[in-house]
Amino acid sequence: MAERQRLIINAKGEEKIIYPQPRIPETPPEQTIVFPDKKETHIDWRRNFERVIEVQKILKEANIGQEEATVHPDLEYPDLPMLLAIITDAHLFSVGTDHELLKKHLDLVINQPNVRMLDCGDDVDMGIWGDLVFEQVLPPYMQGFTMRDLARELGDKMIAILGGNHNDWMKACGTEFYDAFLRNAKCPVMPAGGMIHLEIGEQTYDIAAKHTHWGRSRLNATNASKRLIQWGYPDADCAILGHSHQASMEQLYMGGKNRLAVVGGTYKLDDQWAERRGISDRPERGGLGILFYPNERKMIPFLQMEDGVEYLNILIELRKYTH
Repeated sequence: MAERQRLIINAKGEEKIIYPQPRIPETPPEQTIVFPDKKETHIDWRRNFERVIEVQKILKEANIGQEEATVHPDLEYPDLPMLLAIITDAHLFSVGTDHELLKKHLDLVINQPNVRMLDCGDDVDMGIWGDLVFEQVLPPYMQGFTMRDLARELGDKMIAILGGNHNDWMKACGTEFYDAFLRNAKCPVMPAGGMIHLEIGEQTYDIAAKHTHWGRSRLNATNASKRLIQWGYPDADCAILGHSHQASMEQLYMGGKNRLAVVGGTYKLDDQWAERRGISDRPERGGLGILFYPNERKMIPFLQMEDGVEYLNILIELRKYTH
């Protein structure tokens, strides 16, 4: 045992016992273990960037979506106006959708001369989450296949197909709706909406169309459509939106030209999901129409496309007496 030592620590002669510090043994030399085949990694950020950029190019080339399209419809009566049927928020195969009204409007598009259609998104309900799952008449995959067959029959009767938030929900299932079901559509597919240049006779009408846009107002149904013109497409003759399930059309003079601001309504007239959450005004029926003239710059809006078809049929009958 190490010998203790005494140390006087103050004038009173008090002592303190000091124990010597234990001796720390010397550290043995470090032993090295050799791993001759341990895998070494190397991350080269430049190489990774090159690979990612190449994959991005591949994905962009494979994407069917576009944000600008020129449409020159081959009309049955080229000298007469064309009626554009606005079909938005159909919500196919929701229990609350008026499928009879929708079928009636689709048959009008298919069978009536000089009628073409714009699909403004949410054409399927695609309820894959929450209580919406229990409000589907057909499962999501069957909704997609049905939409594909409908697009096949409509063919060039559609001038464009826009995307909607309900369409995008299918991404949660690992499927891109537009690539999976609309790749073979004859018309342009515009998941994010954009500008459509509609060429009819001597006229070209610029139509800004999206499923939704900021600026929606309960007091002014067409406010978002006007903001789409003001801040997005200042040269547009017409702005068309869906999503809000309101139906409204406004003729206005903005920026030195006559314009139309449109919100397209819905076919989901019994929306229990929205009612339970208090997030929806009373839904207003879809199927609006706009008559575009070929030989003069003129647009006539119809809140019900049936009225536009009736007006067009009168023009077709009158044509028989002038040709």
